[in-house]
Amino acid sequence: MRFCLIVATLGRVEDVERLFESLAAQTHRDFIVVLVDQNPDERLMAMVEQHRPGMDIRHERVPSRGVSVARNIGFPACAGADFVAFPDDDCFYAPDTLARVAELFAAAPDVVGVVGRSEVPEKANQPSSAPPGWKVCNSRYWLIPGSVTYVQFFRRAVVEQVSGFDRHLGPGGGSPWLCGEDTDFLLRVRETGGRVMRCPSLRVFHPAVDATRPGYALKGFGYGRGRIAMLRRRGFPTWFTVLNTLHPLLSLLWSSGMTRGFRWHLFRGRLHELLHPHTPS
Repeated sequence: MRFCLIVATLGRVEDVERLFESLAAQTHRDFIVVLVDQNPDERLMAMVEQHRPGMDIRHERVPSRGVSVARNIGFPACAGADFVAFPDDDCFYAPDTLARVAELFAAAPDVVGVVGRSEVPEKANQPSSAPPGWKVCNSRYWLIPGSVTYVQFFRRAVVEQVSGFDRHLGPGGGSPWLCGEDTDFLLRVRETGGRVMRCPSLRVFHPAVDATRPGYALKGFGYGRGRIAMLRRRGFPTWFTVLNTLHPLLSLLWSSGMTRGFRWHLFRGRLHELLHPHTPS
């Protein structure tokens, strides 16, 4: 069972190195890494060459045109793979992540997509507290929360059917919608008629949002706009869109200090897109 892991990257070095270290530690060894490198320089070359002896790597240098475009550029390299995943350049896997995904797909031949759970790096050496089983998502509403790209795994055949990521959604592409490409993709996978399941004990690690970093106000605002734009493009009803708009505001009641500002800007972006919908060019 061969995996194709498409990694779109721009601006990061240490985080990409951590991801590659986690891939080198996988117990399931049959995979190819397609690194779609949007950097204008060669900052990742040394790291790529370091890992080539123990890993099948295809390094594609492309202009910076956004994460969705970069992932679409990387997909043709997946010919011959059984499964496809799109890890973020700042996430990393547990040693058994790919092995567990392969087991889940083997146990359920009619399932076309598996969604794991995101955890912060500090939990990397702790056992998962989530239940070990999995649940089929019969409703598209259950695919909205927590369905970020880096916890999604697909059969290659279904990825071919959905014709890639929406270039208007996601960071770096020049649109005001800085997220939503991941959930939009997952929803279109479900629309093919295949089953998608959640497995909470399947863990992928990703840093927590830090609203104290420069630029996070604009980033949160753009993420907010992306969610509402995605819901509208996928035809969700108004009542659900309004609830999604209000959710970041309500979540301020239990948010930590580091994420409160980010959730506030999420709310602002969602409200703006709800009241002033944008038409893609």
